[in-house]
Amino acid sequence: MDSKWETMGKPDRSGKLWPSWARWLVSLLILFHISAVIAGAFAAQPSSKLERDAAELFEGYHQAIDQGDAYRYYSSAFPPTPVVTAKLTFADGQTREVRLPERGLRPRLLYQRQLALAHGLMEDYEAAQRDAGDGSRSRWAHSFATYLCQSNPGCKSVSLEVQMHLVPPLERIEHLLHRRDAEPVDLDSAEFYTDPRHIGVFPCDGS
Repeated sequence: MDSKWETMGKPDRSGKLWPSWARWLVSLLILFHISAVIAGAFAAQPSSKLERDAAELFEGYHQAIDQGDAYRYYSSAFPPTPVVTAKLTFADGQTREVRLPERGLRPRLLYQRQLALAHGLMEDYEAAQRDAGDGSRSRWAHSFATYLCQSNPGCKSVSLEVQMHLVPPLERIEHLLHRRDAEPVDLDSAEFYTDPRHIGVFPCDGS
């Protein structure tokens, strides 16, 4: 019999395979991760006390991998979406707006990433407003403004605002869908946004 058939399925003796202890360790880590994911999924509301207690065993791990809201984000009770708007003022007097997240961005995974950045900026702004009494001290806001200054030559200053894109009530959507004029439903209409909150103006000279 050909020797290649005799060795099929047998461990490679060239030394390229992981040792047994490493394979066992990785298997345990994978099992731990799967258990954490399943526990988090079952703990999402509605859930029992037993399911929530099981998820608490993995609370530190969920925080470490930033898994806090993932199980609830696309459920029926998902929260409003933060939207950050930056107004760039250039030395020649021209202005330009940058929106986070950017409308129509592709691929959608990149759009999701921008949603996470907008959420982080909003939370840091609110923390600075609560702890220091001045939302413009937000480190996220300074970092975002610095990035826009550096990536837009000639930019003189960046003004930041944040507002919430509310979840349209189903009754309102149903009403819009049954209008006689039969116009498309605009879920990005101004009626579904809160009033913008001014974060601050950040000069591009770093001051």
